[in-house]
Amino acid sequence: MHLNSTHLIKHEGTELLEKQHVYEAELRDMAVQELAPLCQLLNQDATMRTMLSLFIPQLRLDSQAIKLQCNAGNGGCFPLHYDSDEQVDGRRVTAIFYLNSDWQHSHGGQLQLFPFPDSPVEIAPIADRLVLFSSCRMLHRVLPSQKERYCFTIWLSQTRRVSSAAPPPLSQLLQSGDEALQQAKQLVLRPDVRHHLSKLLYAKEWANSIEESHPVSEARNVTLAKHWEDVGKIQKVLHNVQSELMPMMQSRQRYNEVMGHKHTAWF
Repeated sequence: MHLNSTHLIKHEGTELLEKQHVYEAELRDMAVQELAPLCQLLNQDATMRTMLSLFIPQLRLDSQAIKLQCNAGNGGCFPLHYDSDEQVDGRRVTAIFYLNSDWQHSHGGQLQLFPFPDSPVEIAPIADRLVLFSSCRMLHRVLPSQKERYCFTIWLSQTRRVSSAAPPPLSQLLQSGDEALQQAKQLVLRPDVRHHLSKLLYAKEWANSIEESHPVSEARNVTLAKHWEDVGKIQKVLHNVQSELMPMMQSRQRYNEVMGHKHTAWF
C-alpha cells in the first residue's frame, strides 16, 4: 500500500499532496488482485451498477473500480471534497464498505456527508455497512481516526456521455437583470454552482480539514492559500446574490420557503 494523496488540479497538470496515516491500494494492480481475490471477484460482479441504473434512470453505469484503504489511526483523515467532477470524470456513484467489527465512537474515523441545506450527517464506519452517495454532487470528508480503520471503495462509472442541454453560462444568468432572489433560485439548483457554493458555505471547515489531513509543508501552505483565494473569487462573483443564497443554503426551512417542491437532483 502507498500513502493516499489529495489531487490538486493545476493548469500545468496534477500535483499530489500526501495525507498522514492513510494508505491505499488499487485493485487494478495485478499484485493486489492476487492478494485480494474476493475483492477481484466482487469487481467483476455487475449486479450493483445494473440495479442502480434500473432504479435511477439518469444513470448509465457501465464500469467500476475498487480501492482498498487502511487508516493507521493517529488522526488520519480526509479533507472536504467531492470524489468527481461530471465534466471530466465518469465516476457517478461512490460505494464504501466498512470492515471494522470492534469500532467505537471514541475511535473516530466517521464519514461526514454535507447534503446542504440539510445539516451534516455522520456515519459510523462499522463492519458490514455499505454507504452509497453521488460521487459528483455529495460533499464529504472523513473525520480524524484514532484507531486503525479499514474499508474499500467501489466507484461506479459511466463511460458513455449522456447528452443533455448545457445550462446557460453563469455570467449570462448573473447579468440577466432578474432580482437577486430569482437569480439565487436558479443558481441553487445547478450542480456546477453548488460546488462553489459549498466552498463558500463551509470555508472555515474546509480549511481546517486541509490542515488536519496533511502534514505541515510548503505544499499544504500553498493549498490553503489557494482555498482562500478561491473563496474570495466566489464571494466576488456572487456578491449581488450572496445575501439571498446563504440563508437558503444554511436552512432547510428557508430553502423550502423559497424553492417549494423544487429540489436538487443528487444523481
